[in-house]
Amino acid sequence: MKLPTTRSLAGVLALTVGLAVGTAHGYSYASPFADGCHERLSVEALSAVRERSNAARALPTSQRDRAWIEDLPLELPREARDLGAATLIAGVRDNDLKGAGSLEAAELAQLHGNPNSQREHCLRRPEHDEPTGTLRALEDCRDYILERFELAVRDGFDDEGEVDPDARTRLEINLDFAGQARVPMPTAYLELGHALHALQDSFSHAIRSEDGLRVRVLLNWIDYVHEHVEPARDGPVHRAELDECTGLDAVRRTRLRRASEASQTLLRAAFQADRSPDEKIADARAVLDRYLSFEDGCDAGNDYCDAPELRYSVSGMECGVALVGTEGRHAGAGWVIALGLVGLALCGRRRVQRTWVVLFVLFVLTLASARVAAQDVGAGGASNDAAYAVSPLALRGAISASIDEAGAALAAGGRYGLSPRWVLGLDVEWNPWASLKTWRVRGGVLNAYATGVWRSPVSTALALRVTGHAGVSTLLFDMYGARSGSIGPYLGLSLLGLEVTLGPDLALVLEPADVVVTVPHLTGIPYIRRQYRATVALELRL
Repeated sequence: MKLPTTRSLAGVLALTVGLAVGTAHGYSYASPFADGCHERLSVEALSAVRERSNAARALPTSQRDRAWIEDLPLELPREARDLGAATLIAGVRDNDLKGAGSLEAAELAQLHGNPNSQREHCLRRPEHDEPTGTLRALEDCRDYILERFELAVRDGFDDEGEVDPDARTRLEINLDFAGQARVPMPTAYLELGHALHALQDSFSHAIRSEDGLRVRVLLNWIDYVHEHVEPARDGPVHRAELDECTGLDAVRRTRLRRASEASQTLLRAAFQADRSPDEKIADARAVLDRYLSFEDGCDAGNDYCDAPELRYSVSGMECGVALVGTEGRHAGAGWVIALGLVGLALCGRRRVQRTWVVLFVLFVLTLASARVAAQDVGAGGASNDAAYAVSPLALRGAISASIDEAGAALAAGGRYGLSPRWVLGLDVEWNPWASLKTWRVRGGVLNAYATGVWRSPVSTALALRVTGHAGVSTLLFDMYGARSGSIGPYLGLSLLGLEVTLGPDLALVLEPADVVVTVPHLTGIPYIRRQYRATVALELRL
């Protein structure tokens, strides 16, 4: 079979990367394809404040809190692994994610294209047209920061000015392994994280004075993504290069330094134990007066006082690229198109849509594999029906891999052929889980199950199979909402597998469309993990 061309593979790779970064919004949040600018700025600011204020000291962290902290979809630095710091980071990321995963391209595109969310990133709304648009957008951003700051200092601190760890707000968040969860987090740190995000974005979403302190004009994303932007009316278009925080030139270094200063100053205003909530709010207004004031006299007519920011590239927003070149239209193109369909499935708005696309592609690939195998094996091989009649007992070893709900599986078991058509078995399987966002691996689950197989021979050495599994699944690590040792059901189904007889005692089994559901936790909110696996197994007849 012809392999995909280099250009074809490059197209698929570009599609994958485009899905992850096509909706970048302000300084980047940590993901497999972006540096964590927001997280870095926020951790540095909190560390600096903790050196000077006892009120910002690390909060005691319970085992339940530790479970979600360790399951955040990023690697926290050592100084940010306590309850307060982790909550601050979760709050900072929430402005961008709102409960979505960092690679959920379609959900993020809809979120960032919402007119009502622009204030959380210090961007213009559709009605913020010039000549007063920047002033109104700036006021909107300031109001959002102050609203969040006020919630933090009024509802999140006790009467002594210390953070109240029991004053909590539930946050919808997508955890690395536990998935979607509503986690109660300390209100003070959570709302300060929301405020910090908008404040930091005001440095990447604005054309500013040379010293980086004053705003000349705020940038526009919402009209750009809806393709009806007129810069003279709507303000300059969002610049992707302003969102970067590494390898910077002088202009962007100044912006980043000011963003760091502003973050530290706002946190210091909150963590002053000797100040009342009203005094803290007044201090926060002073912070915004210093870093979010408007400088008049710069407009489209003078290129916003010859702003150097206009030299940076405009953001991209497409979800997809050309998948194959002209030389990829033959046999190899089928595999590239299949990979492309899997990539496009990730753009789907709902998991069920992505699932059906993935399963359809795997089904087609199985049929193609069966055809190739039938041609390669030929009619001269040993009869698989005869092998089952002579030796009904077999040992089985298998390895599986899953990309959606990523993980691997190592299984061992036995088989007994009731007839050439029906086979029963018992299996034990270790299924470690992996994260494609953080490249972490957890213990996953231990599965034990009974197996039933229906076979349909298509030649002397080739058979199609339908396989079902039912058993129990045991969780092997502590997870938010579920403890290690929890037990629940295990179900599996392979609608189309391929059995190739390699010799009188050996068979190769391919199951590229193996669907597995494990429910290792049943009490409270059940935890369900679905995997769409490709499985390769060897069966040795005794």
